[in-house]
Amino acid sequence: MEPGTIAQAELVVETGSLAGTRFLLDRPLVAIGRSENNDIMLEDEMASKSHCRIITQGDNYLVEDLGSSNGTIVNGQQVNSHMLSDGDKLYIGQTTLTFKKSAPAATAAAPATATSSRKKGIWIAVSILAALIVVTGIVVAVLFLVIREKDEIKPEVALRSPQQNQVVEIHLPVPAGVDIPVNVEASDNKGLDKVDVLVNDQVVKTFKASKARKDAKTDKALKQEDFSFNYHVGGAGDYAFRIKAYDWKGNTGEADPVAVKVTNGADVAAGHAYCQQIDAYITEFVLYKQKFNKVYTGAKNGVITYYEAAYAFEEIGDQRRSLRSRLGGTSPHPSFAAAHSLFDKQIACAIEADDYAVLWARDMQAYELGLYSVPDPNGYEKKIQYWSGQTQSAANAFGAEYNARRADQLGIGPGPNPNG
Repeated sequence: MEPGTIAQAELVVETGSLAGTRFLLDRPLVAIGRSENNDIMLEDEMASKSHCRIITQGDNYLVEDLGSSNGTIVNGQQVNSHMLSDGDKLYIGQTTLTFKKSAPAATAAAPATATSSRKKGIWIAVSILAALIVVTGIVVAVLFLVIREKDEIKPEVALRSPQQNQVVEIHLPVPAGVDIPVNVEASDNKGLDKVDVLVNDQVVKTFKASKARKDAKTDKALKQEDFSFNYHVGGAGDYAFRIKAYDWKGNTGEADPVAVKVTNGADVAAGHAYCQQIDAYITEFVLYKQKFNKVYTGAKNGVITYYEAAYAFEEIGDQRRSLRSRLGGTSPHPSFAAAHSLFDKQIACAIEADDYAVLWARDMQAYELGLYSVPDPNGYEKKIQYWSGQTQSAANAFGAEYNARRADQLGIGPGPNPNG
């Protein structure tokens, strides 16, 4: 600042690496940003290279955003342009600055020693001052014309995709969801600022204009820009898309809402149907297991005869063979193939136990009739215990695999316990 000049306003840095630093607003235009080309350079990763500028208009100071990524905030409100008042808080990235008017005067220059030099210096100073007044007057006049520029025409915006009442399908694996392409076209007579995409009344994406900003050059009557992204949907449901565009002056334009329905695809429906069928088969298997245990315990404790037990074991074996046959006629989705195979193994092991249980009951009946001198002469009971253990191991493996596929393919909880 030249000696004798009085600063009218200043910015005081409150936070960040420059905290405590004071910047005098002693020129018509002060640029602020992360780049070294600015008058005020901020060491702030959240600030844009050319973030904003302050325009001096006599005793007035206007802050204007320059298309920054994170916006220029004054007293908690994002602004495109704003006339600053004493004490206003300016937030740029993670840096807070306070605007203050009537900064302290600078130290005056010492008087000259020679009278002739003093007179000559006075005339030179007067000439320079006159020239500065003329130039400053022109700059201020132009700036006021810019600021007083009127723009009451709201921006135009259209949602090109998705389409109205569009149906989008989710396929396996369901937890992966589905992406819905969103394509927006926006335009304005003088310049766009940003475009908001809302889904079910929540802002999910904000685009800052670049090609269609007010300071962007174009030979077209309208400044137009296209925006696109993929909106990720995690589950079936109804989704309402709205688009809102803002121009440089704060005017807003909005597109008609678009309704989109997200549904489960045929493979997902088939997956749910398969699991419902398998759940029923598991429940059926557990009933046969409970019946088997009741017959086995009853025969050993003399509650029922071995003849009755042999007949009951044969019946249980036939029922489990029928279950295995029906399971074989059920076609799983490839992702459930391993679980399907393990369930088949579980039933097969149980049938082995059923067959040996029939032989065991018959031998025990013969022993009671005195046809054998020792009970279970062929060791069938040990084979029952072996195949029962194999059945339980297969059930554990099947349950783990089946529930894992239910979760990662369909996004649903575990099924019935195969071990009961």
